[in-house]
Amino acid sequence: LNGQAIIITKKEKTQDLQLPCNIIKPPVVQVLPQIVRLPSPPLVNMVRQPITVRNNGTAPVKVISAECTDPRIKVEKTEGSPGKFYTVTIEVPQGFAPDPAKQTMLTITTDYQPNSVYRIPIVAIAPPQPPMSQPAMMTP
Repeated sequence: LNGQAIIITKKEKTQDLQLPCNIIKPPVVQVLPQIVRLPSPPLVNMVRQPITVRNNGTAPVKVISAECTDPRIKVEKTEGSPGKFYTVTIEVPQGFAPDPAKQTMLTITTDYQPNSVYRIPIVAIAPPQPPMSQPAMMTP
């Protein structure tokens, strides 16, 4: 929703203030982050990453399960505020490198309808590439 708010100053020789406004209604169930980015593989240290599941609606929502496609990644869910807020924490072990043949995915299942399943990709950031050297220029 886009709009404009006008603040009337009522001060002589002072213009009213016009402020543009944007209102974004969050989804009923919000899962953040929507993608987990890991450092370049293999991981030097173990990584713990919390993923929050927030219920912005009025009816309670329950996280039924949280699973990862890669069995090396541990998944733990905790309920912060019953029916309103959950934390799903993944623990990625030291030395981890994702399997390039398949995508690593965290799947969170809730009892919310119509969208009960949320898939969060887990990706490793590619290591920086060394700069390409340019051939030396010869001057006559």
